[in-house]
Amino acid sequence: MVHSINKWIGRGTATGKRQHGFTLAEVVIALAVLSIVSGSFLAALSVSTKAVSITRERNIGESLSQSQMEFVLNAPYDDSLEDGHPYYDLDPDINITSGYTINSTAERLDPLGMGPGKDYGIQEITVEVLHGDKLIVRVQGYKARHE
Repeated sequence: MVHSINKWIGRGTATGKRQHGFTLAEVVIALAVLSIVSGSFLAALSVSTKAVSITRERNIGESLSQSQMEFVLNAPYDDSLEDGHPYYDLDPDINITSGYTINSTAERLDPLGMGPGKDYGIQEITVEVLHGDKLIVRVQGYKARHE
């Protein structure tokens, strides 16, 4: 009975001896499965590498923007009205990673509606961090004059 089953599935010979090895169809199927698994693994690796890169870029941007915002908020209040806009330097202690740029701007707010150039002790501070030409993060806050 075993001899006839082996012969029927192609595993035996006419003399009843079993052949060892894989058929061409089995090898092709194994290679196809291996290719699919390898392709899926490489796609997942590519996606995770991109995610790590984006996360790193975002973390650097957030760190730089928070450091600059803290520096501006702790700096003396600029109430000069010479050019219409307050000016705050970049934090000299920030180690700016290569390829990144920090833009810091301040606008006088006019809650009383008295017109441009008036300073009523509150400014809107905006800090932007760019990587190349791409905006990574924008942080806005308010600076008040303390008397």
